[in-house]
Amino acid sequence: NGVYARNSIIGLRSRIDDGVKIENSIIMGADFYESFEEITANASQSKPNLGIGKNSVVRRTIIDKNARIGRNVQLINKDNLETKDGENGSYFIREGIIIVPKNAVVQDGMIA
Repeated sequence: NGVYARNSIIGLRSRIDDGVKIENSIIMGADFYESFEEITANASQSKPNLGIGKNSVVRRTIIDKNARIGRNVQLINKDNLETKDGENGSYFIREGIIIVPKNAVVQDGMIA
């Protein structure tokens, strides 16, 4: 499905969509799988599914369990920041590493 992962750890029940690139990251996975009904409801609410959405890039990032990363997201620390708190607690940067907390939602197209 065109997923590229290098120097990374991918946890149990991780859902990684087509075209995703992951480098030097830890993906904790999820505690459960979403049902077809839940996935359909997510689409009607513009809510990303559990896991990492299509064509996203994840670099030097720790993604905790049950996180929802939308489509075309870039978690790359584009400004090379040492510290930052993302909007609505969706992510944090500490010592240059991006952290997405448990149950966080990162909306489609966000660049960090």
